[in-house]
Amino acid sequence: MDPTIACVVPCHNEEAAVGKVVRDLRAALPEAVVYVYDNASTDRTVAVAREAGAIVRQETRKGKGNVIRRAFADVDADALLIIDGDDTYDASRARDLVDLLFEGPYDQVVGARRVTDDGAYRTGHAVGNRVLTGAVRSLFGNDVTDMLSGYRVFSRRFVKSFPALAREFETETEMTIHALHLRLPTAEVPIDYRVRPAGGESKLRTYRDGWRILRVILDLARRERPSLVHTVIAGVLALVSVLLGIPVIAEFVRTGTGAPPPHGHPRRRDHDDRRAGPARGLHPRVAHAHAAGTDPARAPLLPGPRPLPAPRRPRGRHRPGPGPEDRRRGRLSLLGNSLRAVR
Repeated sequence: MDPTIACVVPCHNEEAAVGKVVRDLRAALPEAVVYVYDNASTDRTVAVAREAGAIVRQETRKGKGNVIRRAFADVDADALLIIDGDDTYDASRARDLVDLLFEGPYDQVVGARRVTDDGAYRTGHAVGNRVLTGAVRSLFGNDVTDMLSGYRVFSRRFVKSFPALAREFETETEMTIHALHLRLPTAEVPIDYRVRPAGGESKLRTYRDGWRILRVILDLARRERPSLVHTVIAGVLALVSVLLGIPVIAEFVRTGTGAPPPHGHPRRRDHDDRRAGPARGLHPRVAHAHAAGTDPARAPLLPGPRPLPAPRRPRGRHRPGPGPEDRRRGRLSLLGNSLRAVR
């Protein structure tokens, strides 16, 4: 029995490109069933896709992650190919990806983008892709070069084991980390990446979607690599604690008193005198006079340390009883009174 193949094309307002994508897929994979998942489009995307021979299905919740979740639940095939409907990927190479998946056998084959047009990749997207891909390679492994590619083929095992929790463009990050964490066999095929046709508009927002992807990476790292993440957090907090404690330690080593009291505190003047006096070899009274700009001979005497208050005697039932000396004195007093009474 021949293996079954299905193609899923997520689309949102791709009237200008979706027809060509469907025709190229049907030419490269005649035996495949092509599904176009319309994601709340407001143009003629649905009509153009049907005219090209695709089966159109709807996903009203906006976001590529929502489309992938619905498609993975609905479509059952031995090989499932996903490709964006904006005609930036070379859909005619679909046969190469599917054949490599079966020959491996692999659970995922990624079309690694190779830029052929100068305007195909914006600078922010290229930098963000390199940074985020490097972060994933450092945390989970080094088997991926284009983490955010939207051109992939999956085996049935991958599709049925993938949780599909993402809502938008971070779904490719989930796919990559899922394969790396479970050590699923993955391969890459270089694919030309070109400028979208006239009338098409990119749905990717550089900073917002980049921040969402970074959050997904950190959240998955916390769940999949908790020891590494918590060790890094503990190391950063320890480093911050040492940096914050350096001024206090240096002050204590230099003066022996630690951090000075705040201005206006009764002990602030004593602290300043202890710092200035030993440094100049002067008596604290003279050092304080020099600091105040007055004549040391006429400087007022510095107040000494305040005496400690006398401890209060406990009252009530907690008051201690008489000691041995008190009892001895009481007996002598009673004896003296008795002798005076006899006389």
